[in-house]
Amino acid sequence: MTVPVTVYVTAQADLDLEAIAEWIARDNPERAVSFLNELAETGELYAGNPDMGADRSELLAGVRSFTHGNYVAYYRRFRNGIQLVRVLHGRRERTGGAVARGLED
Repeated sequence: MTVPVTVYVTAQADLDLEAIAEWIARDNPERAVSFLNELAETGELYAGNPDMGADRSELLAGVRSFTHGNYVAYYRRFRNGIQLVRVLHGRRERTGGAVARGLED
């Protein structure tokens, strides 16, 4: 029997995704939608294989990441899948504090 996996999204990660979609939509609204759909599909893949992402324990214990386009999604194992903590542009300075803000909800 296959156990369903879930991608849980923190409030901060949801805000990150909204901002990313708004930014992309300025030039291409259709791409904004497809970007979010692709990211959701990738998240489901990682939810089923949570150790597949890069270990980012130097930022915060238990956090891993995967890239999607120019963005880095930070997540941790959570219940029956993963919890998406933050989604940040790859050029943005990454610190444990920036990632930890996604865990405050």
